[in-house]
Amino acid sequence: MAGTKRRNENIPKGDAFMAGTSMREIQEALKKEKNGKAVNILLACMWRREGEDGVWIAGKLHVPASTIYDRLHRMHLGGLDACPDKTKPGRPRKIQPEIHSKISESIDRQPGGCGIKSNVWTGRLILIMISSLFSIDNVSPSTAYRTMHRLNKTYRKPGRPRHGRSPSDEVKAEFKRNLAKEIFSNTVDGPRLFWMDESHFTTKTIRGMTWLARGLSIPQVIKPFGRSYTCFGALGLDGLLHHRYYDCGNTDSMIDFVNGLHDAYGKVLLVMDNASIHKSKKLMAELKKYDGDVRIAYQPTYSPDLNPVEMVWKELKRYVANGLYRRVEDMTGAMDEMIQSGTVSLPQLPEYATDAIRRAKATAAA
Repeated sequence: MAGTKRRNENIPKGDAFMAGTSMREIQEALKKEKNGKAVNILLACMWRREGEDGVWIAGKLHVPASTIYDRLHRMHLGGLDACPDKTKPGRPRKIQPEIHSKISESIDRQPGGCGIKSNVWTGRLILIMISSLFSIDNVSPSTAYRTMHRLNKTYRKPGRPRHGRSPSDEVKAEFKRNLAKEIFSNTVDGPRLFWMDESHFTTKTIRGMTWLARGLSIPQVIKPFGRSYTCFGALGLDGLLHHRYYDCGNTDSMIDFVNGLHDAYGKVLLVMDNASIHKSKKLMAELKKYDGDVRIAYQPTYSPDLNPVEMVWKELKRYVANGLYRRVEDMTGAMDEMIQSGTVSLPQLPEYATDAIRRAKATAAA
């Protein structure tokens, strides 16, 4: 306290404080300053110029009085050039910025490219890679974690598992070309195009994620059990035009849904996956009676990314999450209301399909 008191006595107030700097210059510097600590220093100088005591200034800025006296003393002797606080020299970083790009390249190559037998990078493998490739020992997990953030890397789960039978890019491209030709040759007077699929829903409450204030919890009424049902849907060029609910997603339900599509739209071309109910003998026998009015284009196996109706199911399941539906009718009614009101954001149709439609209409108009 004695040292602080002596320092306070050596710092003048009013116009004698920073005599070589005008009040206007301090205010102009305050307007231009963006650093929070420098702003506090300039505010302290302005108040000291107005004759305020150091303890009062410390209370206003919530800073110890000794810190205020040190800053005022420095500003009084050095003027505005002494405003920025002196940076304290610290120890150098364990992982220098010069090798950040090399570490980033090693991570992008995956562990196998660095001679490590693993499919994914874990925290332990990151430490092994840094110590073995760059000869940096005693790197802590927290240091490696901060380095990964500086390199704009994220720590998350891998994507959906890829099956060994997943189609190659060439097979997918061939499917798109063939379907585009089909669309181009049949858009004007041919069958109506639909992407078709089905998804299973349950009235059991599925709890979704929500944002809350830290430490706050919202008790939620849930239904721990419920009935399951299947929704068949067909995504047309104008959106989700046709959907129907069934207690069981089997071949009979598939036949009934296809019959409803034919009754509503006449000739149809259905793009669907290779599920067993889509290729059953009973369904094929039923389709023969339409004499080619109902045609099917099968996607390559294990390629859900080729069917945009999958995104519709994602939106619907996100909508019904956290809901308390006591009956199936309550849930289906809520879904119908969402679809009819346009609340569900329909996915964009594949570019190859829309391009084929534009070319077909332009050819017909010519």
